[in-house]
Amino acid sequence: MFSRTNLSVYLIDKVDKQSDLELWNHVKKSAKKIITHKNLTKKTKVDNLKKNVNIEKYTFTDIKTENNNLTDKKPINFTAENNKSGLSKRNIKELRSGKFQIETSLDLHGYRVIEAEKVFFSFLLRCLNLNIRNILIITGKGNDCNGKIKQSLPIWLNNPKVSQFVYVYSFASKRDGGEGAYYIRLRNTKNF
Repeated sequence: MFSRTNLSVYLIDKVDKQSDLELWNHVKKSAKKIITHKNLTKKTKVDNLKKNVNIEKYTFTDIKTENNNLTDKKPINFTAENNKSGLSKRNIKELRSGKFQIETSLDLHGYRVIEAEKVFFSFLLRCLNLNIRNILIITGKGNDCNGKIKQSLPIWLNNPKVSQFVYVYSFASKRDGGEGAYYIRLRNTKNF
């Protein structure tokens, strides 16, 4: 059946296969999951909260709007003649021309109104804690330019507990989303 050489090759192969199998089983037992770039979370400036910020901490339930009806409040249309916000002419020009220096942004596409409200307030609180002042909120225009989140954002911003921290807000320039996005400039929290 087997010649001497064939038998030795067969035995060596069998031993090699057994030792390979034993080695493989040992490696499988001691193996750990490899962390890939998909599993890593990039820490953003907003995720690293500052501690001991001297502003009153609000929770979502504290600042939740009592009336969920949509109103006709519109963002401020900035002109030099109609400047009740206290912004300088330079700041108005920045807002109107789209040269607003965005520090961070939030995209609310795909959220329901209640979810978007929770995410927005959470994001706003983090920005206040980090003293991030210039933010872009992307709401989307909605169907027929009647997006519920787009209409709800001014209501949320005019809430008395929130409006004290909001310096001014306006529709974004076309480059940053036009009427489907808002620039928001928050007050300096060092003054609170």
